[in-house]
Formats: sequence, structure tokens, C-alpha cells
Amino acid sequence: AVELCQELNRIHPDYADGWHVASQVAERARLPGKSLEFIQRALDLDANNSGYLIHQATLFQRTGKVEEGLAVVRKLVGRKLESAAAYNILGSTLAHFDLHEEALAAFDSALALSPIRPHYHFNRAAELRFLGRLVDAEAACNNCIKLNPQHHEAYLMRSDLRIQDAQNNHVAELKSQLPTAAKEWRGQAQLHYALAKELEDLGEYGESFEYRSRGAKLRRAHTVYQPENDLVTMKAITKAFDSDIFAKINSSCDNSSPVFILGLPRTGT
Repeated sequence: AVELCQELNRIHPDYADGWHVASQVAERARLPGKSLEFIQRALDLDANNSGYLIHQATLFQRTGKVEEGLAVVRKLVGRKLESAAAYNILGSTLAHFDLHEEALAAFDSALALSPIRPHYHFNRAAELRFLGRLVDAEAACNNCIKLNPQHHEAYLMRSDLRIQDAQNNHVAELKSQLPTAAKEWRGQAQLHYALAKELEDLGEYGESFEYRSRGAKLRRAHTVYQPENDLVTMKAITKAFDSDIFAKINSSCDNSSPVFILGLPRTGT
């Protein structure tokens, strides 16, 4: 793919989509600098292309250039985009920048153009939950589930939105969905956790624990953990933050601003 992109860009240096594809390939190859360089080449040829701008903002966010990314996404807020998919991608990008009201508006625009996409409803539900609009979030989850009964993550989100009661719960529905996820362990685990949560709300603690245990066993059976990877990471941290780094730090604090302390990997942070 890298060689094909290089050949395409060499032959057609004025083809903006070619540079966009090259940026995506570089991103997959974990070359963030090149990815940013190539998307800028695309924007030099087509400065108002919404897809290019969204991709650039995403790259800025992933590389820690938050202010640059914010400047880009704010240009896109309120702009008329070419498709529902573009609005959905913009909504996800805005959410990453903590612009949740703007993200919700983007998901609303996506659904106005394509109301039958279940994952658009799910993304909208996630934003509504973040904004504290829990009743609307539950309705959005229901819309997602209606369109795709196998969207198991939506069941789990819906169960977490409120405390269930004897008159208003989804226990029977969740149990009926378990066979549909028989071949998909993640879906099974999510349904088990949703059942555990709702049964706990209803005071059925023994049954709740049984479903939670099943969900945990599914996750553990498919979790690949290699402690060697953590050892490599911690050695890299030790090398990056050596004694010379700490020798340059003042031993006292000259203001009363709060201090946030981050833990090492695998310490529960």
C-alpha cells in the first residue's frame, strides 16, 4: 500500500484524494508525522474538503496537538456536510475534543439524513448520556436495538442508564437475546453484564452474581495478557524519566494549584 501511494502521488501530485489515502496509510503504519504531512498536502489542493479537515483534526488529537485540532473542528461546526457518514465521523471527532453539545448536533444531522443506521443512534445515545439526558439516551438505545437487535453494546448501555424496577426492566428481553450472541463472545459478555446489573437493581443478588461471573469468565477466556509488554513499557519510562530529568525539577512548588499524580501501568489507574 505504501509503494502504491508513493507511485500514485509521484505520477499525480495534484490529486488531493491520493494524498488523503497516503495520510491514512501512514497513520496505519504508525507514522504520525508523515500522516500529518500528507493530509496537509491534500488540504493545500482542496482547503475546504470536510473529510480532509476531519481527518486532520483527528490526527492532531491523536498526536497531542489539541489546540490545533480544536481550531480545525470549530471550523466544521455548523457547516453543511455532504453525507450522513461525514456528520457521524464529525460527531465522533467533536466528542474526542469534549465538544459534546456540538457532537450531539452532528449526530442529529447524521440521523436526519439516514435514520436507519443503528450505530448513529448508538453514538447519539452516548452523547445524550454524557450530557445527562438519560431518558433521551434510553430512547436512542431502544432505536438502535430496534434497528439491530444484535447491537449488544446498546443493551449494556441502556441497562446502566437508570435503576431498574419490577415494573420497568429489560430482564426478560435480555435473557431472550442470549442465544443470538452464542457465537460472539463479546456480545454474550455484554448481555451477561447487562443482566447482572438489572438483576442487582431488582434485588436478585444470587442470580445477578451468576450472570456477572459468566460474563467475567468469557472476558478472561479471551483476554491475552503478556506481562513482558508491561516490562518493556516500564523500562522505556525509566529511560525517558531518568535522574537527570528529576535533577532539573524544583524541589518545591511555588503555587497552590492542584497536582494530579498518575500511576504506573497495571496499578489500577
